[in-house]
Order: sequence, then C-alpha cells, then structure tokens
Amino acid sequence: MNKTKLILIATSPTLIGYMLNFILRFIPFLIYLAPFLMLVYWFWAGMKYAKIIKNPVIAISLANSIGIISVLLYYWQFVILQDSERILAIAGFSQMFTSSLDFISALIRSFFQASNEITRVTTLPMQIFKIVLMIIVFSSGYFYMKYKPKSQ
Repeated sequence: MNKTKLILIATSPTLIGYMLNFILRFIPFLIYLAPFLMLVYWFWAGMKYAKIIKNPVIAISLANSIGIISVLLYYWQFVILQDSERILAIAGFSQMFTSSLDFISALIRSFFQASNEITRVTTLPMQIFKIVLMIIVFSSGYFYMKYKPKSQ
C-alpha cells in the first residue's frame, strides 16, 4: 500500500499539470492560484514521504525523479533537437511536472532583460528553476516532518 501511495504522489505533479492545462481553458484565473496550491501540496508530499522513507536522499530522489527526467527530456527536445525533429508527445510531457509553476517562472522572467521574449535560452533556465523549487519545497516538507517536535 505504501509503495503505491508513493508512486501516486510522485506521478501526481505530471497528472496535475495535464489537468491544469485543460482546466485553464475554462477557469483562466486558476493560473494565479495553481503555483501556490502546488507548492503547498508538494510540501505535504514531502511530509508523507518522511513517514515512509527514512533516508532523505532516497525520498527526495524518488519523489522528484519524474521531474528530473522531465528536465532532461526538455533539454533533449528543445535544445538538442531541431524543431522539425521534435517529438510532440515527449516535448509536451517534459513540461507537465512543473507546469503548475508557470506563473511563478513568468514573474521571475520579468526581472530579466528582454523578458517579453521566450527563447530556448530563457525557457531551459526556467524549467530548471521550477524543478529546483519543487525539490526545495519537497525537502522542506520532508525535513519538517522528520524533525518537528513530538506532541506530548
């Protein structure tokens, strides 16, 4: 049961990303709430992993493995391959793990020169930023649960 729960939690950001991309057509203001809801959820996920997996390196790696693979796929699809060689299913999948954080990355991108341009140079760092943010939030939840004082 615990193994199934961990797998579902690890895959959930990708599933949430697909659902969010569909729902945004009907509820556009959700793009403003989605990053914060996702970060709260991922903090909670870290707490759940802390209860089941004692080794923090294994827990953080397992939970974020799909996100790390997604960044590698993103690099392959959008940096290495030419547009005509791109596989759309893989290119789309590579963005789903962190797609709920798009609004945050758009805010951060606005601080840089030529922020209104989206290029291969600007999108890869934003993908990396989003996965690093997810890892930090997950780790925070994990260590919060692991080291929080016990209630008496």
